[in-house]
Amino acid sequence: MRYCGWCFQKRPQRESHKVQRVLQERRRAAKPHSQLLADAKRVWSLARQQSIPSAERQKHVKELMKVTQGRVKDIILKHDASRIIQTGGMVGKRGGTGS
Repeated sequence: MRYCGWCFQKRPQRESHKVQRVLQERRRAAKPHSQLLADAKRVWSLARQQSIPSAERQKHVKELMKVTQGRVKDIILKHDASRIIQTGGMVGKRGGTGS
């Protein structure tokens, strides 16, 4: 059992983690461009995988480019999202879709 941060009632640890996750999602959603970043990260997680065939990976990179098109400046200035653009440039150049 753990004590809740803002009250003095005991909570099971699993329930406490659920509450923390909900609060973290609310904080993320309140930030500007949160939906754009969520979509870009979803596609990026597929595009950066090296265990999938090259053709499928290039499909994901093209989708990543569509999601980030026109909003690169907004993404690249975010610390946690700058890897998205780096992956798109790196993988896109190797596959022939980058230039």
